[in-house]
Parts: sequence; structure tokens; C-alpha cells
Amino acid sequence: GRDYQLAGFGWHQGWQDGGDKDMAAEYEANMADFIADVRKEFDPDMAFVIADSGFFGDKLSGTRLEILKAQDAMADAKKYPLFK
Repeated sequence: GRDYQLAGFGWHQGWQDGGDKDMAAEYEANMADFIADVRKEFDPDMAFVIADSGFFGDKLSGTRLEILKAQDAMADAKKYPLFK
């Protein structure tokens, strides 16, 4: 019987997608859609935090690096103005 409020959404995922070339190629578009869907369902202004997949530090490469770049792209206000 208690009320609740979702103040934000935390996301930490991407390792498995980084192991597949096709999944990595689609990750950015899928993440943008996911954020939009979550906000539509719960709160259009809800904070959405992505703990990016920084495994291997500065030695990250290949499809796993592409996942990291896709995650970081969500903070690009020019590319995704709704996520500003």
C-alpha cells in the first residue's frame, strides 16, 4: 500500500553484445530506443544512467569498443537532443 517513485534508471550491460559483430552494429540504435521506451513507460524526464562497459581499460578494441562508443553516444546532445 505504499507509494513509490522511480527517480532514475541505471543500466550496466553490453558485454555479450560486444561479442557479436551484428549486435554491436545495432547497439546504439537499440539503446536509444530502449531509453525512449523506458521513459515513455515511466517518466519522460527520468534520469537514465549508463555504466559503460570499460573492460580492458585503454586496451579495449573491436566490437567491445564499438559498444562503449555506442553507450557514450547517448550523451551526445546534438545526436540525441531528447536525452540532454
